[in-house]
Amino acid sequence: MGRLAECHFLDLRPEHDVPRYPKLLSNGIETVEAESFIPSIMHRYRQLLLPVLKLCMAIMTSLGSQHKEAANQVLHFVVSHSDVFTTIMREQHTGLKLEALEELALTTSVVGTVTADMEYYDTQVEVAAKSSSSRMPLQSHLSRLHRQMLALMPRYCCLDRWLRELKALETSPDGRSREEREAIRETLLEIASNVLNYCRAVVVRSGNSAEECQVLFTPSLQEALARDYQRLEGFNVTSLDTSKPPSLGIVVRHLRQSCQEFSATLDAHQQFVHKLRNVADLTNEELKELTQSAPNTSSTEKLSSSQRLQMATGRLTSIVRLKAKELATLYHMIESCLFLVWRHLEFYLVYCQHEGTRYPLLSTSSRPQPRSLTDYPSFSSSDRFYDGDQTAAMVSPLALGVTKEDLKQLKVDALNCLNDTLLKQVQELEGRYGKGRSRYAFMAALVRRVRRVLMLESS
Repeated sequence: MGRLAECHFLDLRPEHDVPRYPKLLSNGIETVEAESFIPSIMHRYRQLLLPVLKLCMAIMTSLGSQHKEAANQVLHFVVSHSDVFTTIMREQHTGLKLEALEELALTTSVVGTVTADMEYYDTQVEVAAKSSSSRMPLQSHLSRLHRQMLALMPRYCCLDRWLRELKALETSPDGRSREEREAIRETLLEIASNVLNYCRAVVVRSGNSAEECQVLFTPSLQEALARDYQRLEGFNVTSLDTSKPPSLGIVVRHLRQSCQEFSATLDAHQQFVHKLRNVADLTNEELKELTQSAPNTSSTEKLSSSQRLQMATGRLTSIVRLKAKELATLYHMIESCLFLVWRHLEFYLVYCQHEGTRYPLLSTSSRPQPRSLTDYPSFSSSDRFYDGDQTAAMVSPLALGVTKEDLKQLKVDALNCLNDTLLKQVQELEGRYGKGRSRYAFMAALVRRVRRVLMLESS
């Protein structure tokens, strides 16, 4: 990883994905597309970058983020090329392009894994940060990456928007294949899961209670309540301002959408499992549809019955595996969203309630200037709030500009958004899917805690 950190070619990422060659070439007989055999500059760059990112994830997955030497080596690489990582996360794409989404998925996975759980770093990483192209200290690099990770929330934690875009690809002129659409869907789910997992890891690492946790989201549920979300969403997506943290309404909205999508995916998974177990009883039309949807299949007219049955079995097996992976990703996102909602609601509604509490919302007493909530949680104690016993790190809500009116509105909106229908749906999903899992009943415990906070404030 040390050698890869020194590789200058990784910093030479093209600014735009524009083909270097003309789109059409003519040989006098027919016109062909040049990109069909001459890859673009961006494609060639990604052929070099993506294997490196996969290597980083292989190291962190096999050795774990608690392995200090491995984590520092990967962090050294990330900091040395932080401009590239920032550019990838900041880039906005006009359409759903699989290669660009895979690049973003690997980037968020590497950044989220190596920075969210990092509690120790050696001097080599600090030296690499100061000797990078931007000449910034390590904390500045991590804060910039932290802000970019949070800025991905409104762009990718919105299932309804990109599910509509995936639906539009079925009738688009470029004719995306079924395999490509499935890969795009899987990659989008992975990006949203990486971002939520990063937020969850930051909150968990910052403290054992809501009183001590790092606050990542503003106390607004506007996105979760808005009926006409298109205008609101368009405003958030086009905004490049990373200085303002996302609102809690994005998390609640994503929780609701993930529950709906999980129910639909679970039903589809059970249907395909039933078909796979009874593949011999499928009708000719069903077999024909499955064989035609199989990859690398040109014509199925000349296939025998046994060959069609074999192809249908293979196709059903791949679909069942894909749906099972989607279910695991959606389940993890629901769990992460619920945890983040509980922690933030408890912080805002319990510990930022009145003047005179331990962390008063509006205080005139002199205190250190709080750091921005968009900054990465610092490794050093000088950037944090501490109580007299120096045991609990805390960020003042003043850094968000939260007022008493905001908290009053949060109480009202939380009761409307997190109603019994949604919370019961979460518990039912865990009952249908979570049995036999090591973390079974974890979401039920989170639901009880959310209800407890809401009941305390409604009474």
